[in-house]
Amino acid sequence: MNKIFTVKSTIFTILAIAITLVAIVLPSTALGVSTVTIRGNVSKVVPGPSLVPVANQPVSVNCGGVVKSATTDSSGLYTVTYNDAGCSAYSAVSTRSNYNASIITRQVSVSGEGRATIDLIF
Repeated sequence: MNKIFTVKSTIFTILAIAITLVAIVLPSTALGVSTVTIRGNVSKVVPGPSLVPVANQPVSVNCGGVVKSATTDSSGLYTVTYNDAGCSAYSAVSTRSNYNASIITRQVSVSGEGRATIDLIF
């Protein structure tokens, strides 16, 4: 009888240790914190009609109330990364940019994988 109690006690101890290790080792998304990447392209319509990338264009990104700024590269791409608990999978995210007195604002939801793409076309 004492051996059965010792075996049960050992099993419960091992399970408790395993559960604790899993909670520590799990990705941060299990703890409500994740890395979210917001990206997009900024373009303008030119006669033809065709789209031309807008380089060096400032873009504001708001996710979970945290506003970050980015500037497009030579191909019109901007990228912002959040590591904040307020910006996670399924959060609403919005972008805003002003080009030649035209303001564009777009809003989407972050995917379950922690990504969102918002393209802006002037």
